[in-house]
Amino acid sequence: MVMPQEVRVGQIDAKIKITTLDTDDNYGVTNKETGEIRINKNTKGDMLKITLLHEIVHIMEANNSSIKELSEVQVDHIAANLYSLIRDNPRLMEYIRK
Repeated sequence: MVMPQEVRVGQIDAKIKITTLDTDDNYGVTNKETGEIRINKNTKGDMLKITLLHEIVHIMEANNSSIKELSEVQVDHIAANLYSLIRDNPRLMEYIRK
């Protein structure tokens, strides 16, 4: 399946771009003001999906003034747990969609 080029997170329509980043240390970056998510083109497989969720969590954070700024470790844990939840519970995802 192809990754979407845009995702709606609350009131933000975040554009998703697979691109070269300034450093290989980053899997992805998010501009919280524009909602643009950029993911390193070298990121593959499960890490690509977790990175997308990681960047979406940053958009959620920007979208909600009641959330204090989360640390990268907190965002990593939230993204990895969301990934496992979605991957391991397809019936739950069907239920939520209906």
